[in-house]
Amino acid sequence: MSRRLGRLLLLVGIGLLFGAAAWTARAFPFRARVFPMTVGGVGVLVTLAAFIREWMRDAGPETMAGPGDRADLLRYLGWVLGYYVLIWLAGFVIASGVFVAAFLLREARARPWAATLGGVVTGAALWALGAVLRLQWIPGRFGG
Repeated sequence: MSRRLGRLLLLVGIGLLFGAAAWTARAFPFRARVFPMTVGGVGVLVTLAAFIREWMRDAGPETMAGPGDRADLLRYLGWVLGYYVLIWLAGFVIASGVFVAAFLLREARARPWAATLGGVVTGAALWALGAVLRLQWIPGRFGG
């Protein structure tokens, strides 16, 4: 299977997962379904846009994945695992703010003030959304 076909199939699978999450959430009470339906709907749209972009892209010569690709994959899997550990320790809202700040600082090479602002805005937005919709975010072992 070519890499391009693999990317297209992966995007279809991701889109189906987002769609299934949104579809399943229809049976939830109103306040419980707002978040999964919003994330699922936006996820389907973003995945559809990525699918169309990949489909329209010129299929150049195929290249095999090199050691750099694997290192990138492992680095990003480390970020995901670290985020889950942060959620477990500090709770969803605090972990999300810290994760966004750290990711912007390290991967996007953002300036420290911009990374900090991104983390604070993320945490504040999640806190406000939780307060308005009376959501119970995942608590951590040590608060949050």
